[in-house]
Amino acid sequence: MNYAIISVAYTAVSYPLFHADGWLTLPSWLWQFSQYVLLPLLIGVALVFFDQSERFYKLTERMGLRPVHHTPTAWDFTFRNQKASFVLVHLTDGSEVAGAWTGGSFASSMAGDRDIYVDQMWTVEDGGWQSIDPPRSILICGGTIRMIEFIDGGKNE
Repeated sequence: MNYAIISVAYTAVSYPLFHADGWLTLPSWLWQFSQYVLLPLLIGVALVFFDQSERFYKLTERMGLRPVHHTPTAWDFTFRNQKASFVLVHLTDGSEVAGAWTGGSFASSMAGDRDIYVDQMWTVEDGGWQSIDPPRSILICGGTIRMIEFIDGGKNE
């Protein structure tokens, strides 16, 4: 049903633009390609950038509205926006795993498995962070994670 509504709205807006007299003279196939492929592609890319920049939510807040956020969980929101930082993972057995959250790190977005992969393991000794030699990475299963701390440590990529 949503697809039908969006299709009708798109056609209602775009049809007059592509079928008005006195515009550019182009072959029929190029007009159709522009209307049915190029313009929808540009609109889709623009909407993705608009969505990822969170501008929609800023705009609606200015208008006094509070729409439901499209990101389903705080986990997904956090890891989608996470920049390079240090990470301290507290496990359910009371132990901790320290590391650097870099471009090679990953967090699962599957609802049942909240695993994380930390690309660079570090140790925390006397309040100082030290890289492990030889370098190691770690996969931590979601069922063993109690809490995750992100610590801004500047560039560590």
